[in-house]
Amino acid sequence: MRFHVLNVKIGLFGGTFDPIHNGHIQICESFLNSGFIDELWIIPASIPPQKEDSVIATFEQRIAMLEIAFQSNENVKILDIEDNLPKPNYTIQTVRYLKKLHPHHEFKLCIGADNLKSLNTWFNYQDLINEIDLLVVSRPGTSIDTNVKVDTRSIHFVNHTETDISSSEIRESIREKGNTEDVPDAVLKYILDNKLYV
Repeated sequence: MRFHVLNVKIGLFGGTFDPIHNGHIQICESFLNSGFIDELWIIPASIPPQKEDSVIATFEQRIAMLEIAFQSNENVKILDIEDNLPKPNYTIQTVRYLKKLHPHHEFKLCIGADNLKSLNTWFNYQDLINEIDLLVVSRPGTSIDTNVKVDTRSIHFVNHTETDISSSEIRESIREKGNTEDVPDAVLKYILDNKLYV
């Protein structure tokens, strides 16, 4: 007999993570400390529709860096599902796949305030916001403008003091200096050992 854990609240946090950096990690901590979710599932994009020509590390390498970064956090899981879904893959397809696979869980989509502002450019965005609640990280006291009509009951804001870290600047620093302070030491070791971004 199989037993299901009911009403586990899961946050879904997608991105390229090329590479995972301290800013991403701080955002994840804000989501987990918000009280809205029990676990955070991180979903790296296989080939992000908006970034097809700019992903440098392979999918497997980005998965490995994520696993290194969160290896001591039992409330974070790294999912490799997007590599197995039909291409191009969009957020709504991933959400529907996970809801079908885990009908006993309650999912929330974790995004940044910048994503909320541009949500109307996402594939089938209206269906997406009808199917899943949103958790949005924002700076305390910041007003959020959006071009999307969202039921206020389905959107929750999470206070977060943003750290200005850019993956592209990290890649540039590694290429030019062979170093960066903006990723965990173990992730930096993986990057250098595998000669990424050089």
